[in-house]
Amino acid sequence: MYHEFFASTYHARKLKNLSKDISHYGLKVLGAFWYFFAAQQMISCWEHACRHGNGCGSSTFNCHDHQTLINITVLNDLCPINPPNTTLFDFGIYLNVLQSGALWSTDYPLKFLNSFCWGLRNLSSLASNLQPSFYTWEIAFVAFISIIGLILFVYLIGNLQTYVLIDTQSLESHRRENKLKRKMKENDRKVESWLSGHGIPLGRKQKIMEEIHRELVENSEFDVVREILSILPHEEIKSCSPLSRLRKVPLLKDMDEGVLVEISEKLHPEKYTPGQIIIKKDETLQMMLFIVHGHVTIEKTDGSRSEYLGAGDFYGQELLVSPLWTSSSDAKPINEFVQAIDDVQALVLSATNVATLGFSSRRSINELRVVVNILQKVPKLETMDKQVLKAMYHHLSSVSYKREDYIIRENQPVSMMFFVTRGEVTKNENPPEANFIGEELLEWVPDESFPTILPLSTCTVKVVSDDAEVLILKAKSLKRVVSKFMSHFNNFASPSDVRLTWLKKVEIFQQMEEQVLKAISKCLKPMNFNVAKRHILQEKKPLKMMFFVMRGVVSIESDSAIDVNVKKTCEIGSFYGEELVHWVTTWVSHKPFPAKLPLSPGSALCGVLGGSVEILALKADDLKSIVSDQFRSKFSTETAPPTDSDQPQESLTILKNVEILKTMNEEVLKEICKHLTKNTYKDEYIIRKDKQMEMMFFIVSGVVSVTNESSKHYCREGERPNHSGDELIQHWMRSTEANVPAEFPLSPFSFWAIGEVEVLVLKADDLASVQLGDRIGS
Repeated sequence: MYHEFFASTYHARKLKNLSKDISHYGLKVLGAFWYFFAAQQMISCWEHACRHGNGCGSSTFNCHDHQTLINITVLNDLCPINPPNTTLFDFGIYLNVLQSGALWSTDYPLKFLNSFCWGLRNLSSLASNLQPSFYTWEIAFVAFISIIGLILFVYLIGNLQTYVLIDTQSLESHRRENKLKRKMKENDRKVESWLSGHGIPLGRKQKIMEEIHRELVENSEFDVVREILSILPHEEIKSCSPLSRLRKVPLLKDMDEGVLVEISEKLHPEKYTPGQIIIKKDETLQMMLFIVHGHVTIEKTDGSRSEYLGAGDFYGQELLVSPLWTSSSDAKPINEFVQAIDDVQALVLSATNVATLGFSSRRSINELRVVVNILQKVPKLETMDKQVLKAMYHHLSSVSYKREDYIIRENQPVSMMFFVTRGEVTKNENPPEANFIGEELLEWVPDESFPTILPLSTCTVKVVSDDAEVLILKAKSLKRVVSKFMSHFNNFASPSDVRLTWLKKVEIFQQMEEQVLKAISKCLKPMNFNVAKRHILQEKKPLKMMFFVMRGVVSIESDSAIDVNVKKTCEIGSFYGEELVHWVTTWVSHKPFPAKLPLSPGSALCGVLGGSVEILALKADDLKSIVSDQFRSKFSTETAPPTDSDQPQESLTILKNVEILKTMNEEVLKEICKHLTKNTYKDEYIIRKDKQMEMMFFIVSGVVSVTNESSKHYCREGERPNHSGDELIQHWMRSTEANVPAEFPLSPFSFWAIGEVEVLVLKADDLASVQLGDRIGS
């Protein structure tokens, strides 16, 4: 193929050079003949003119005639060229050169260029622009030019076809060569990958690639794997396969075929350079090594003799014996290291790969006994039937964690049970050494709303080791198990108990009796929101519910609130709207309830950060019904509102409830009482944080939210304290004693009226007018 290519290229070059020579010299010759024939045509005209005129003869044009010059101007009349007259004499194709004067010019380069240009123009146009006169030789000359031009044109077409053919052959050959290189490179990777993955030394690759190259020259499309199988002996492939290597491990020789196949699929090839540390000392074993090619040394730190391993040997079978379900405290560091002596090719089974066998093959590696023992460590499952535990086992799955990862956080929904099988974790509750989390999930399974409503975690669990392996049993999977064995779970908690963990996140519910909480828990209703930026609650609109976030994120926004304690978001386990509970439990002693609900201090929007939102809602009407109809007496006794006649005495009692005024002279207190005025606030700030305290107030009826940067609490009627402004009293006393007025202090809190709140107001200016003197009690 290459010989034919170079031969055709050589002949093409010869044709090209021949065509070039013909074109070059042909143009010169045609131009010379043109000049020559032009001169001949002029002489022919002169001779013709002399035969019909006087004064000249045939010897007149002899160059050797030195006679006296003869007047032959008659020739210009009989051989006119400017302008020409074809009736006298037709110069034909030579007229142009005669008119230009180039014929008798002595500028030879210009004459050469002119002749060359004329030849080029007429050869390229096949003399189609030449109009000869009616002379035989002129007509023959023009015909000759046309024939020469045609021959050169045919030569040109032939050469072009030759060039195209040669270029096509050259490109095709180059393309085939590049394709062959790409195929070889691609097959090189395939062969190396196949050999490494099947445990065959890479030294066999050279012979295989030579065979593949020969096959590619004949057929570019063939099966590489089939070619490898046809080259390597079947016995060699079988003896080197990962499956055969696993069967040589004593711990695996009696293992089920399916388990060995699954383990063999986890083996991955690795290469190590001379001197490279493959397995480090003083670390837990992380891999099992099957040497395919090369040698390694095992250096022991206790001073004992070193060991050497070569092709066909393995190291690290302890990885298989080490229970996969135990904590990292059971996995002891090794006291030796493995180092490559030369280039080493190996198959590696890592600890991570072994861990992934936990649910398909681990049952054949003593898995069920260990798993059952783990499940039975859970107190609520100690006496559980083995069939139930086996059903739970089939739903277990493995999850890995890294150092500092949180397995679960306090107050987050418990969506699964966790069993720590490897690694170390910390818990912020007792017993911290327990290796399971989420036992409370078992109490929720009888609930019809489970797993839509989930318990909240009472602890935070964090990984403190390098990594950890955890078995998880999801709530949905647990529900499926319970549905088959419901009778075994009848002794667990009642459905109403499981919601109490949500309610007890709120401080006011922690103080309620269990009976009241159970009644309220039955009113909790799950709600879903899938529309982005949909309002659950709107600012300055009735606070129609309190809710707990079970899934998603709720954004809290407020256009008017200055309260820095307002959360920006409510995430899983958080709640919003507890002001409703304080409002209801405050007004329960009144008949009837206020007609209007308090207004929401902010807007709660779902889906702002993406995704749907699921909440557990406690609606205002349900809460009012439970508290007022069934448990009104549990909260407060009904008292009649004070009349105008005993109002001064009531005001005096209110003042005496202030700690700093308990020892104040009663005359001073009575004088202060004269300045107390009633005022009503409705869903608004009574006093803002960091503003000057121009007054203090005492709650007569209603409830007030008190917040600062780090805390939030509530003041209500009938409780102690139920006022604001101790700082204003202290300021008044200091100013009176020093007899020097000073600026009013700044309020350290914000006071927000929840719904309608009635207060007694004492303005700072009025307080300053009261003379304290020496009337402070002892």
